[in-house]
Amino acid sequence: MKIIIGKIIIDILTSIYQPFWFAILLSIMTMFFYLYVKCPEGAGKGWKAAVYTWVSHFKKDREFRKKYILFFILQWYYLRH
Repeated sequence: MKIIIGKIIIDILTSIYQPFWFAILLSIMTMFFYLYVKCPEGAGKGWKAAVYTWVSHFKKDREFRKKYILFFILQWYYLRH
């Protein structure tokens, strides 16, 4: 009985967390492309510069963070339904 309940709990948690992590990665990728359409200052300088630009905009720009959260919530909702 413990094994069956354990398997059920694992299946439930897996079904919740897989869309969650995919939504996070998809939101990061979406905002990455949005950032380079909006302000292409780090474009063409390699991955390190691109990641640094993304992180610095995420830390500084409140509007950027709001859009990231909006994309994340919409994508997670869409993946769950």
